[in-house]
Amino acid sequence: MHKSTAELQAEIEVLENGMAQSSATPDRIRIYQNTIAKIKAIIQQRQAAAQSTAASKPADVPVYRQTGPTNIKIDVTPGPKPGMTIDLHEQRAQHMPKVEFEVSANLSATRPTVTINWSDGTQSTHTEGDARSKFTSILRDLNNSNLAEQGRFDQIPTYRTYDRAKAYYKALAAFWGHSPTARELEIIPLSMRKATIFNMIVADCTNPPDI
Repeated sequence: MHKSTAELQAEIEVLENGMAQSSATPDRIRIYQNTIAKIKAIIQQRQAAAQSTAASKPADVPVYRQTGPTNIKIDVTPGPKPGMTIDLHEQRAQHMPKVEFEVSANLSATRPTVTINWSDGTQSTHTEGDARSKFTSILRDLNNSNLAEQGRFDQIPTYRTYDRAKAYYKALAAFWGHSPTARELEIIPLSMRKATIFNMIVADCTNPPDI
């Protein structure tokens, strides 16, 4: 979705507020700073293109003004009603238990697997391909969430979906023996938004924030 310059500037403000939070780790601050730099570069490119267009526009181009009535269509999206299903990503972690997990690996077997012990007492065992598929799917969901579209990256870690993404990423790290990159996981190229979320997950798995 193509965002206006005003929306991009609003994203910068949200990221700057996120950096000021006491829970922001140095790694997360660095990720926010990189994202802000990319957004500012996009804004500068737009401004340069607009100036170039204005300079090349003939001065004698006639301007036509519409004097009659104009029909304007306004789409109104109603808010959630009682009993309605709302976006999973809009349910805060404090309203539901946070997803806790432990990862154990069995890499010496003929078919190497990693088991995730979830906080609800259940287990799930995965091959590398299965863990990668689930991580990629959750990363896509986070990228398409309302929070990500609004640039509220500092709020994304408070959601259960983010916790599950960390669990599958740690499972992948157990297979690889290190924190795998996006290139190693073959999920490139990443959009700026998805890259920001991916880097946040990596940072929180290797250097968990004190929350």
